[in-house]
Amino acid sequence: MARVRLLLVLVLAPVLARAETENVTPIRIAILTAFEPGALQTVAFLDKRGPGLCSYYQLIRAGAGASAVALRSDASYVNRLAALYRYAAGIPTDRESPAAP
Repeated sequence: MARVRLLLVLVLAPVLARAETENVTPIRIAILTAFEPGALQTVAFLDKRGPGLCSYYQLIRAGAGASAVALRSDASYVNRLAALYRYAAGIPTDRESPAAP
């Protein structure tokens, strides 16, 4: 089953970017629905701090419609953010082990 996410770019400028995402379709883990539509939302912030230097942070919210099964571990969120950091920093994503077990 395809997973559909809505991406809304709030600000896009040479020195900053703001974007948010929300799942449009259910997110399933095996046969269980982990997130109903609209239950998983993110907001990402990317700011240029100087020549060759940017800051990035992301907020993730699991709202009503999120399964307790999906919320029991932070490892998925930690690994997703570590992979994004490695990608942005030019570090091969397969060089290091996952940030969280």
